[in-house]
Amino acid sequence: MTFLYNIGLYILMLQKMFQKPTKWRVMKDLILKDTEDTVVNSLGIISFVSFFIGGVITIQLALSTTGSFYPDYLVGYATRETIILEFAPTIISIIMAGKVGSFITSSIGSMRVTEQIDALTTLATDPIKFLVSPRIIITTMTSIKLKKPCLDGYQVVQASARKGWGPLLYDIMLELTSELGGGLTADRGSVSRDAYQVWDYYMRKRKDVEAKQLDITNRDFEKITPDDESDDCEQSSSIRWARNNNLDKEYGWSSQPTAYLYSKSSTPTLDALRAAGKIEE
Repeated sequence: MTFLYNIGLYILMLQKMFQKPTKWRVMKDLILKDTEDTVVNSLGIISFVSFFIGGVITIQLALSTTGSFYPDYLVGYATRETIILEFAPTIISIIMAGKVGSFITSSIGSMRVTEQIDALTTLATDPIKFLVSPRIIITTMTSIKLKKPCLDGYQVVQASARKGWGPLLYDIMLELTSELGGGLTADRGSVSRDAYQVWDYYMRKRKDVEAKQLDITNRDFEKITPDDESDDCEQSSSIRWARNNNLDKEYGWSSQPTAYLYSKSSTPTLDALRAAGKIEE
């Protein structure tokens, strides 16, 4: 019975979390703070672990191909294909799940012990909306500012939603990044089939969405605009999808929906949510 009781409490918490949220000006600051705590502060451990994983794979590949007829550059190529295109999303997800999960658990547990949650209740502030909702938003969909120019856009590196709600989540992030300036593009390293279909729909059927071509920085590929560095961007995911679709090896990547930066001049989805009282400013 205790197990069923706890399940019921969890369902009630989720229901309360999706009711009328905290005011947007407060929520925005909480989201930015939690982004720094969970995403930015995780880059160190991710880089540390990834460095040693990449080193081990490189050494093993080098030792296994020594004295054979394989060319030396195959070691670097195989490492790139293995780490960046295959292992990186999985490794980063596992590290983030452990690091972020333990951080959220310890921080909320510490607030309970020090009676900070009781203080929020005393101040007529719902702890669930103040503490849980921003963390759910951050861990549900993470959009990271691209290091390369990429027309000053943001990329989707992780997304999770219940069946049927994914496109709405993408629309919200697209309008938010358009408001911030720049726009939204796909993960530069790897894109799932479901995400690919969303980007393809944006490019081919959404007339309200503007698509801007991004150039390529990958080695052995000729750039579209060599004199313009503002649109230079990693195109590994586009190259992979062009290969899967049996397109031209040299320029097939440029026709993929993942090779574009998307933006909107208006924000009807956000406006509708604000009008319905789901977002307050």
